[in-house]
Amino acid sequence: MERIARADPAAVAKAGWKIRASLGRTSDASRRLKQSESHPHCSARHSLVLSKVYRGMAWHPKGAGIGRDRNRLSVQVGASVLGGAPPRHWGNWKICSEAAMSLRPVTLNANAMSTNLRTKTWRPETRELLVARLGGSDQEADLTEPPNCGGVGRLRHFRRATSQGWPSNPIPIDPAERFLGRHLGEVAVAQVFQNLACNWRCWYCYVPFNLLSGDVSRGEFCTASELVRRYLEESDPPPIIDISGGQPDLVPEWTLDTLRAVNAAGIQNDTFVWSDDNLSNDYMWRYLTKEEVRWMADQPNHSRVGCFKGFDEKSFVFNTRAHRSFFSEQFELFRRLCQNGFDLYGYITLTSPSDSNIEAGVVDTLDRLQDVHQHAPLRVVPLEIISFGTVKDRLNRKPDLVAPANAALIHQEIAIAVWNIEMERRFTHAERAVNICDVEIAAG
Repeated sequence: MERIARADPAAVAKAGWKIRASLGRTSDASRRLKQSESHPHCSARHSLVLSKVYRGMAWHPKGAGIGRDRNRLSVQVGASVLGGAPPRHWGNWKICSEAAMSLRPVTLNANAMSTNLRTKTWRPETRELLVARLGGSDQEADLTEPPNCGGVGRLRHFRRATSQGWPSNPIPIDPAERFLGRHLGEVAVAQVFQNLACNWRCWYCYVPFNLLSGDVSRGEFCTASELVRRYLEESDPPPIIDISGGQPDLVPEWTLDTLRAVNAAGIQNDTFVWSDDNLSNDYMWRYLTKEEVRWMADQPNHSRVGCFKGFDEKSFVFNTRAHRSFFSEQFELFRRLCQNGFDLYGYITLTSPSDSNIEAGVVDTLDRLQDVHQHAPLRVVPLEIISFGTVKDRLNRKPDLVAPANAALIHQEIAIAVWNIEMERRFTHAERAVNICDVEIAAG
C-alpha cells in the first residue's frame, strides 16, 4: 500500500494522485490502529490511507458511492515518496479545497424555532398534533413500502446488521424483544408516524426539510388516539410503534397520549412504543407535570432514544446548524432523562467536515457520556450516515455543501475506528457483550 507524503494539494494532484482522506497529525489512536492489524475493524488488506496533506481533503464526487456496500477500512499513517499510480481500488476520488472544507453553516435560532413550531403543530384544546402526510411527499420515493394509515404512516425495517467496521444495531429490536417476550429476528418492523416539525436542519436527514417546517398543507392534524386507531385498522400491524419526526419532543404530549391510547385500546401488553428525541429541548419537563413524566417512565412498554449529533462543537454545528452551546446541552438532557428513570438508549452520528479533532472529540464525547454514567457508552449506538435520495437532492440544490458533506462521510470512518478502540480500552469484552437492555445507567 502506497502512502502519500505531506504536500500541497496542487502538487499532489499534479503528480497524479487522487487523495482518499487526510489526517493533520499522527495521533495516538492512529498509531494504535496501525498496530492493530488483527483488530476486527482494522484489516491489513483494506487500508484507509490518511495522507498528511496541507489544506486538502479527498471526497468522492458521487455521494451514493460512499455507502453501506463498500469495504470498511482501517487506518495507516505515514509518509512515502510521491510517484507512481495510486492503487486501483481507490477509485474516482478528488481533492476539495480548504475553503469548501471550512464552510460554516448559518446558525439557526433553535429556541425561537422550537417555540414557533410547537405553536404551529400542536392544538392543546383538542390535543391534535400535525403529522406529516407521506403519501405524495418528497420522502415517499425513499420508502420501501407505500405509506399507510391514511397516508400519514409508514413501515420501517430496523436491522441489526450494519456495515463492516460499525457496531451492530440492537435498538429498538432488543428492548422490544425484552418487553414482548418473543424473538423478532435480525429485522424488526415498526409503524412510524412523523411530526411535521424539527428545530434543527441536519444535512443528512432522510426527511425533506419541507416536512419539518410545520407547513399545514403537508400534513394532517390528528390525535394520538386517531393514529392508534388507524394503526390497528391495518391488516397486519407490527408490534412496535415508532414516534418519530422531526423532533417529537417539541410536543411531548404526543408520546404521553400515545401511551394512554395504547392502554385505552387494550393493546399495552402487545405493543411496544419507541420514541425518538434529538436532545434539543426541555419541553417534556416544561409542558408535562412531574406525575405525567413519572408515569411515562414507568410504562414497561416504552423506551426512548436520544440522538447525539457529532462528537464536538464543530461537527455538531455542521450537522445541525444549531448553536454550538447545544452540543453540551445534549448530555445534560440525556442525564435528566436517566434521572427520571426512562429506559433510555442513544444514537450518535460521527460526521464532521474537519479531520483535525477526531480523536480528541470522540474521546471527549465518551468522557461526557461516562460523566452521565460509567456505563452510558454501552447504551449508545454509532450510526453510519448514508446518502438517501432526499439527501442527494438536498446536496444537489446546495453545491457548496457537497464537498464538506462528502468529506464528512469519509471522516466518520476515522471516527468509528477511534470509537471502537476507545470502547475496547474502556470496557472489558464481557461488559461489551452484555445485552444492551441489561446495561445499567441509573441516575448518576
